[in-house]
Amino acid sequence: MSSQDAVIRASTEAAKNFVDHYYQCLNEVRPTSGLYVTNNRTYQEAGHPPADICINGQVYSSPEDVDVVRRSNPTGRTTRYKVESIDAHILNPDYRFAAPPSLLAPNPSKPDQGASTKIMLMVTVSGTVTITEHVNTNAYKFNDVFRLVPNWDVIAKYGTKGAKRFLVASQTLRVF
Repeated sequence: MSSQDAVIRASTEAAKNFVDHYYQCLNEVRPTSGLYVTNNRTYQEAGHPPADICINGQVYSSPEDVDVVRRSNPTGRTTRYKVESIDAHILNPDYRFAAPPSLLAPNPSKPDQGASTKIMLMVTVSGTVTITEHVNTNAYKFNDVFRLVPNWDVIAKYGTKGAKRFLVASQTLRVF
């Protein structure tokens, strides 16, 4: 397998892992604020700007503000997201902002610490969100676009896999 194929495969797997985890959090009404660069010390100390978050045209200043809105649903109302498609594109195959020096230097003893860990992704998710309030159920389509950057704190721990390998730097959600 070529290096480019490995990066594409890693980006597809990363996007799916992130999306599965993110929407599981939404469906279980768990906070998602820890999945954003805004709350990551490494990015904060390096001067990364807070995550850009726009939901249905409303700009939010922090992921915590979004969590508050999601948790403030009226009693008896449930919201369920069903992901129908995921599309991932590599925006930057060699993303280095705030990367620890140990991840920038090649290390033959840790082969998967190479290019596939330093990618910035754009992930587009579409599906259906069902809102049930007492006995009334309404289904809407949604489109969510994320710009994901590596979570250096997790990647630096060799062998760590899963959804938390990337953080949200930008999100635009539209429900229609």
